[in-house]
Amino acid sequence: DISWLVPRLKLLDVSIYDVDHKRHLLHFSEISVSLNWSESIKNMRPELGDIFVFGMDLQVERQQTGEILVQGVEISGSNEVDASAPERLMSLFSDSSLYLVDSTIHWLDYKNNSQRLDFANVNLTMINNKPGHKIAIDMELPAAYGRHIQLMADFEGEINNPHAWQGRAYVSVENLQLDSWLNDYWEFIEFPGAGQLTADAWISFKNFSIESVSLNLQADDLVLYHLDDDVKSWKLEHISALMKWLRTDDGMKIDIRDLEMQRNNAKWLQKSAVALQIHDHRKFKLTTNYARLDDIVYFAGIADELMPEFSFSALNVVDERSVVGDLYDVTFSIDIDRPEDLVAHAYFRDFGYQSVSDVP
Repeated sequence: DISWLVPRLKLLDVSIYDVDHKRHLLHFSEISVSLNWSESIKNMRPELGDIFVFGMDLQVERQQTGEILVQGVEISGSNEVDASAPERLMSLFSDSSLYLVDSTIHWLDYKNNSQRLDFANVNLTMINNKPGHKIAIDMELPAAYGRHIQLMADFEGEINNPHAWQGRAYVSVENLQLDSWLNDYWEFIEFPGAGQLTADAWISFKNFSIESVSLNLQADDLVLYHLDDDVKSWKLEHISALMKWLRTDDGMKIDIRDLEMQRNNAKWLQKSAVALQIHDHRKFKLTTNYARLDDIVYFAGIADELMPEFSFSALNVVDERSVVGDLYDVTFSIDIDRPEDLVAHAYFRDFGYQSVSDVP
């Protein structure tokens, strides 16, 4: 048919087989393909325009040896030709726009105990308008992994060369079950934990490097395990905050607003604002209008365990299990190479000691 003077081919109940007509590859309830007039005239041959695919059922597998198969066809491997397959696949849509509507993706991971995940109501949009590109993904998660995830990206660069992309992205996750992701995909994430996370993140990136992140998060029942000579765990009942992370020439800046926290059934008396500056991985400056002393020492203990190259032993004078109190207008700075120049300033309130019988 003709849509806005553009020729369009619409097919219903489509099945695709291999060249021998022996293996069934794909099935769509509907596919619609239009012609890209400008590219067709420029290249003197028919070029695809908008591609709409409805009701696709796609199976993606990861083999024991690590190869990725889509509908039984390998798109990654150890040799150079196979490894370039994803880039070649992306280049097919370099001048087209793809819309995947109401589809289902089945993930079979034979490298991870033959795990099967079914992603329902998958919607994908990829709009290409050189030099810019827009990608949006929206789908429901398996119940054990969360509720919903959404990703949108707006960037420039060759579509088949992700390392040259420059732009921004938005990621939204709802009720993400951290224990399933952290435990099932240990090889990528490399630390175990648990909790429920809902978050919105705005990310800017350049050449496959993240430059800044703005985050709105809420998490409950967080647990982090540190597997070393013995097993240690840290728990946080609730945390919510607005956060911005920014890469600088010699380090990073972290700005946190509306921070609320609860640990050991003790909720912070007020929302807090926190600013952290790190220079050359050796100099730290922390300022905040409010914090609980025992929580500061608690998190410093986590950092001391996970980053042994940075010693926070200066806080050992405070017993994290016994000293409590509220801090206001806190300033703390330290140069790891010159610990004697440590600067600390704060106003105390309700300062005291917790009895041993009160310690959980």
